[in-house]
Amino acid sequence: MEYYGKIWDKAVVSVNPKFTSQDCSNFGHRVKKTLSTRTHVCPSCHVEICRDTNAARNILNRGLEIIGIEWNQGTVDAERRAEGRAFRNLLVIGNALGDNSLC
Repeated sequence: MEYYGKIWDKAVVSVNPKFTSQDCSNFGHRVKKTLSTRTHVCPSCHVEICRDTNAARNILNRGLEIIGIEWNQGTVDAERRAEGRAFRNLLVIGNALGDNSLC
């Protein structure tokens, strides 16, 4: 990933993927589920999304937190209207070791 980050001129951020499919990407409520459960349904905020989409959002949030940008739908909409550098110039990778350093 670091190689592709250099080629594409992107920041590469390594995040700990622990609980990314269980923590709600809206407000962080932990919803325990088996691996066979493919949908994330939060009893707290009532969001119902694909488990993998939920995990991807959590990984993105963790990466953006490391570089100091808070993600929310308003941020995404604003970035789509503007240049969107924050999202186009960031590659976030899950790291089982939890090394949260900028590469």
